[in-house]
Amino acid sequence: MDSKINKVKIVEGRPKPKHASGASSTGYRSEPTLPRASRAPKAPDPDTPPSLLLLDGRCFASQIGSYKYEICPFRNMTQLDTAASWNAFYGILGVWDGWEEGSEFTGGRYTDGTKCGDTPRTVTVTYICAPDAAAASVESVNEPETCKYTAELRAPELCESAERALEILARRRAA
Repeated sequence: MDSKINKVKIVEGRPKPKHASGASSTGYRSEPTLPRASRAPKAPDPDTPPSLLLLDGRCFASQIGSYKYEICPFRNMTQLDTAASWNAFYGILGVWDGWEEGSEFTGGRYTDGTKCGDTPRTVTVTYICAPDAAAASVESVNEPETCKYTAELRAPELCESAERALEILARRRAA
């Protein structure tokens, strides 16, 4: 009687990278790759208050629960699942689309994020003046409806007067 014995190798977690590039010979990466945005962000509204424009060109990240969130005002917002050991979600929650109607420049609308089934993710970011904060930070992120998020970005820069903000912007442009 000829019986065959099959050996099965059990692997837990992601493969360890074998090359400096972070990719193994099997093509797996040590960190997830950010997907490409579905479109370019729209330009900020010309009436956007100067204190909000102080945040343009910068990104602010915070770890909240098992996710790392990053908001790049007037660009996009991303989410990375830092707890998953395999196939972690790293996606775009939304790309800058403009201000929420009636928000008086406090609610930024980000649309056309990474698809959630057939629906693109969206997020509304509320910008809040935080005079006692040492630096800007993402303070809360919620998902009140599937694939529709809300977030808060608190920043001391948002407390600047229009005149002071314009001075800072002028110095940045001159540098």
